[in-house]
Amino acid sequence: MKRCAWKFPRAAAVGLAVFVGAFALTGRSAAKAGDEPTAVHVLSQMHHINQMEMDMGRMAMERGHSKAVRNFGKRLQRDHQANDKKVMELAQRERVTLEMGPPQTPEEQEHAAEEAKTQQDLQAAQGADFDRAFLQAMERGHADAAAMLTQAHDQIHDEDVRHLVAATIPTVEKHRKMAQDAESKL
Repeated sequence: MKRCAWKFPRAAAVGLAVFVGAFALTGRSAAKAGDEPTAVHVLSQMHHINQMEMDMGRMAMERGHSKAVRNFGKRLQRDHQANDKKVMELAQRERVTLEMGPPQTPEEQEHAAEEAKTQQDLQAAQGADFDRAFLQAMERGHADAAAMLTQAHDQIHDEDVRHLVAATIPTVEKHRKMAQDAESKL
């Protein structure tokens, strides 16, 4: 099986909001080598983000003050669980081992620190403050994820991965819009 040498922190995964930019780093190992991201890089990062989104969905369902945030959390969990199933099935067909590790580069370490800060902020927030912080993080994170997915789609040569990425973008955009709409109603 192929292994992903590209690393990103799973321990900070529940700081989903800060996955903002995490997927934008999809090509970071490939960029060092001077070529496009590989299937293992893209699938590993998609899996990581799906796991973070499911964690954040659970957090929103448990801690959300408004029904809109709790429902959004349920939607995040459902949609990312379905997407992760597709990612894992494709990884199995491609004989790819999905794994993430600790941050290696200064850029990765900076993103890990941002994840930790967002996680702390969300854990400390209560009531309507939690809802606002959560929705802002979701809006930023999903905007960055859409940009990253678009970049990965344009750079990846594996047609199956490219197709999965293309199918994922509309859901990510919908989540961004849902977060934006919910925040405007707070």
